[in-house]
Amino acid sequence: MHETGPRGRPQGSGTGKPQPHGGSGDRQERANHRRGISPRLRRQARRDQRHRERCRGSPRGGILRDTRTVQSLRQDASLCGPAYRDCPLPGNHRDGRPNPLVAGRGIKALKRHGIATKVGVLEEDCRRLNETFFTYMERGTPFITVKYAQTLDGRIAASTGDSRWISSLKSRRFAHRLRSLHDAVLVGSGTALADDPELTVRLVRGRNPVRVVIDSRLRVPLDAHLFNNIRQARTVAVTSTRSDPSKRERLQERDVDILTVPEVTPGLLDLREIFAELGRLGLSSVLVEGGAGIITSCLLAGCVDRLVVITAPRILGSGIDAVGDLRLTAVEQSLNLRFEKVSRSDGDLIIDARVKS
Repeated sequence: MHETGPRGRPQGSGTGKPQPHGGSGDRQERANHRRGISPRLRRQARRDQRHRERCRGSPRGGILRDTRTVQSLRQDASLCGPAYRDCPLPGNHRDGRPNPLVAGRGIKALKRHGIATKVGVLEEDCRRLNETFFTYMERGTPFITVKYAQTLDGRIAASTGDSRWISSLKSRRFAHRLRSLHDAVLVGSGTALADDPELTVRLVRGRNPVRVVIDSRLRVPLDAHLFNNIRQARTVAVTSTRSDPSKRERLQERDVDILTVPEVTPGLLDLREIFAELGRLGLSSVLVEGGAGIITSCLLAGCVDRLVVITAPRILGSGIDAVGDLRLTAVEQSLNLRFEKVSRSDGDLIIDARVKS
């Protein structure tokens, strides 16, 4: 259930349906297009139209490889279509899968204009490029990334709760960049109470994601950072129907959106339902930043698509573990990952992995 603030839902980033990374040839649009066709994509389409004039004099028999879904749903399609239709290329290889909302109509349009079209070329590569888009379109729920910084012995904080700072400044900039690339960033009430985070993008240039806090009893105080700079970044509080109605009303007066979801056990909310609700809000990607309880619950629920772990060259010996009990009793039951990228960051090690299905 979704309840908005008194002035309706704020115009936060990432509330529109995403589109895939687009481009043709050597050019690829490197950002998801939100709220329709982006100005950058319009400029690219116009460059493609100018390019068709140069194509007229070039040898026939070339192949246009395109990662962009042909837009059949919007009038904006007129910007992109002519560049393909009028360019004398007999072959158009579409690397991505069709948008189910379009249902292949764009590909049929290309074929009607005599352009031989092959779908599924380099499909795995294209799926990795557009993993957020395809996950959201096919599953209807956001692509879930779990990110945390830990010591070499797997602690995300000391036994006192102190965690500032485990990772280097360069790694924290990387983490802020990761925030800017997601529609939403999510934490639990424990992290919100312990750290009072802003969850905005500050160390790099980029857009602020929608901030989501899971708080079944609305324990986070009204003066928390999450609830006091709504103009800077939209906030969604996820709670249960058993939380204090008067506090829900006070949060709504501050333009905080309220989501109420069922409890699976007293005080524990249904994570799958939470992500389904966030998907219905148009949020195609969520970055989970903790704490350990939320990370563990996401892994237990099988909701995680990607893990980004920053490991610092430190050892605490005791403290808060990054991942808690997953109720596994044998190695063969362990969660299998595929390391996509391993890199260094000013002494830290960053592992970017995908959860194998």
